[in-house]
Amino acid sequence: MAVTSTGVPGLQLVGDDVHLVDLDGDPEEVRSAVRGLRVFAGYAGWSPGQLRTEMVEGAWACVPGRADDVLSEDGGDRLWHRVLRRQAGARAVLSTAAPDPTQN
Repeated sequence: MAVTSTGVPGLQLVGDDVHLVDLDGDPEEVRSAVRGLRVFAGYAGWSPGQLRTEMVEGAWACVPGRADDVLSEDGGDRLWHRVLRRQAGARAVLSTAAPDPTQN
């Protein structure tokens, strides 16, 4: 495995103190360099161009992330609300929305 810009095989710097980990690599090679790990798994069934169209329409709230978001004990809705509270204007207001829109 090639050594990346981090100097540690199996780690690819994304930004700040956040790295992608090669999950096919030997865990022992990154063990001393990793302070925490969050695995994202799922499926997105977008048609070609759908994501780009949705982003142009403003359907996604693309906001700056912070390294401490990645390994936060918060996850899912709690993390989403916390990140939105840091935003300005209408996006911050979204952080106060009820989980069930019919309850607003």
